[in-house]
Amino acid sequence: MSANNGNRIWFTSDTHFKHGNILKHCPNRKFNSIDEHDTHLIKMWNSYVRPKDTIFHCGDFAFGIVEDSYSILDSLNGNKILITGNHDSRHLKREQFRSRFKSIKYGYYELETRFNGSTVLAVMCHFPIESWNKMRYGSFMLHGHCHTPLGEN
Repeated sequence: MSANNGNRIWFTSDTHFKHGNILKHCPNRKFNSIDEHDTHLIKMWNSYVRPKDTIFHCGDFAFGIVEDSYSILDSLNGNKILITGNHDSRHLKREQFRSRFKSIKYGYYELETRFNGSTVLAVMCHFPIESWNKMRYGSFMLHGHCHTPLGEN
């Protein structure tokens, strides 16, 4: 998605940086260690997101020792906007964590933006919502929280 100023807008969720158990809970994340997982996610993020792009993160950025997330946030390109998830609460207590985001939206956020030549409403939340604002008028919902690929239990 492209913003009016030529910089792009990106969306992601559930990176779970420093969350060692995510590899056990999400077997589709095929890494030998959480460090390998994190290094790969940082590399992929920065291969797409340019420094002046905006990236909306729909929650569960990191899990574990809060201070460990600072260097990760500093290494990631883009103006980061966090829509909070259930694993973010401990991190959000620290100003050093919060200050690394351009903005933090608590639980829910709506963004009017250009997409395929039209203005559309993007509704963002960490949790999926069955019904959302303007859903019958072309808006779309972006969420995280659901880790298992479709068709898996």
